[in-house]
Amino acid sequence: MRARRKVFLNDGFSLIELMIAAAIVAILASIAIPSYMSYTHKANRTDATRTMTADAQGLERCYSQYFTYNLDGNGNPVPCPIAAGASASPQGYYTITINIVNPARPLRRPATRSPRFP
Repeated sequence: MRARRKVFLNDGFSLIELMIAAAIVAILASIAIPSYMSYTHKANRTDATRTMTADAQGLERCYSQYFTYNLDGNGNPVPCPIAAGASASPQGYYTITINIVNPARPLRRPATRSPRFP
């Protein structure tokens, strides 16, 4: 009579194969996560840039209408759409602070004549 031999089927993965796969995933994650974080920081900066550009345009629009940013010649407030102070950006990643400083009189340089060269 023949002796029966048990046949072991190779079903599944060995522990070594699983550990190698986990190490590969860890290496890929250590490369991908910093790149993704850098990308999201750059994308969030566009929120601040867009907010500051809109605020600057509003202030320049006010200046072109009233020739001042916050007070007219009599000391009365000018109805500018942009108010001084802190406000959050639309997506909330940054807080934008606007300080408006009007000098008592505008700075002017006297016109001087340039020397003539013979």
